[in-house]
Amino acid sequence: MRFAGRFPLRFGGPDRTHDQEHQALLNALAPGWDVSEGTELWVEARVDAMVATMIWAVNRRLANQRVPLRMIDDLEDWEQVTALRPTPVDTMRERRQRLAAKLRGIANNAINDIIDTCSTALGANFEGLEAPTTANWITYWPGVNPGPPGYEFASNRAHVCIHTNKNGLAEEDFLRKRTMVIDLLDHMRPSWMTFTVGVGAGVGASHVCNVGIVNQTII
Repeated sequence: MRFAGRFPLRFGGPDRTHDQEHQALLNALAPGWDVSEGTELWVEARVDAMVATMIWAVNRRLANQRVPLRMIDDLEDWEQVTALRPTPVDTMRERRQRLAAKLRGIANNAINDIIDTCSTALGANFEGLEAPTTANWITYWPGVNPGPPGYEFASNRAHVCIHTNKNGLAEEDFLRKRTMVIDLLDHMRPSWMTFTVGVGAGVGASHVCNVGIVNQTII
């Protein structure tokens, strides 16, 4: 049924495709046959229309299997193709978002593609992307004990900061999402770019080698 006016949602009722296909068959047969309701030909046309409707539904489902954000049957296969390994606690929505971001990153790695990838994977937890000035491209290399002490140097690699938030997320869920984004960006970034993913809205771009996945605060 539908509410009066321009209400956007439909509740209940059969698929209109069935009725449309049925009427199309009746119109095609009408010039030479009695297709009034209740006749044998009317019933046969109704059954044939159901078959056609099922084919339309299958085609729509198959079409969705080529759209990462709508995949159902082929999702697991595409995860294997793209080397994604979902965890038992990942929702279907999260898995689809991760795949969509992964497929986009395979062929495109411009800044706008990186933004779209982060937005797709993080959803409402994505705040934005910032490209700090070259004066702030500082990398800290940790010391080794025993061994040489730590030191810092100015990096000549472009650096971007992906700002996130923890709104509505438990700590474990946030870390899982953040790790997922780091993995996606690691596969799609240009060779001349490095990145930091974390919480904060500062202008810094400091990066600590080998511990970037641990520290959550962009400094």
